[in-house]
Amino acid sequence: FSSRRRHTRCSGVSWARDVYKRQPLTMAIIPALLVQVGGATYALPLTHVVRTLDVAEAAVRWLHGQPVCDWEERILPLVRLGDLLGSAGRPERPEAGEAGLPWPVVVVERGRQHYGLVVDEFLGKEEIVLKPLSPMLQQIAELAGVTIRGEGEVALVLDVPNLMRQLAREEGGRPR
Repeated sequence: FSSRRRHTRCSGVSWARDVYKRQPLTMAIIPALLVQVGGATYALPLTHVVRTLDVAEAAVRWLHGQPVCDWEERILPLVRLGDLLGSAGRPERPEAGEAGLPWPVVVVERGRQHYGLVVDEFLGKEEIVLKPLSPMLQQIAELAGVTIRGEGEVALVLDVPNLMRQLAREEGGRPR
């Protein structure tokens, strides 16, 4: 990048700046479903979202200690997204199932596996700009990136296939 025979600190900084300017931006615009969990906003890429459901408390039953519901002639395991992410925040509204409130559920898929992610609230669909994670956050397998919403709010974009792999490992890989 330089025709100089001898490189100085300044020429190195200049070279690094030029290389940085030439790097392509690694961003993408994707459709996503925004949800609230424990006071935080998360984005789920629509490529893995099958649909959303409001599951009545009476429709939830327990199988091997896990909540499930019947969905399209199959048993759909229900998992609280806040528990899966280790969210320390409190829900903005009473827990799903309390006082007869329906469970807001996002049905996600990977291959033939389906799970129902229980969230606090659906915020709607949006086209988001998916930005890469900082090096520190790249170590978290459940995250695909980050987006900044119009109001300046940061939302973490979830890596649904990795979330589902984690769920499959936790239940011993049994597809349902």
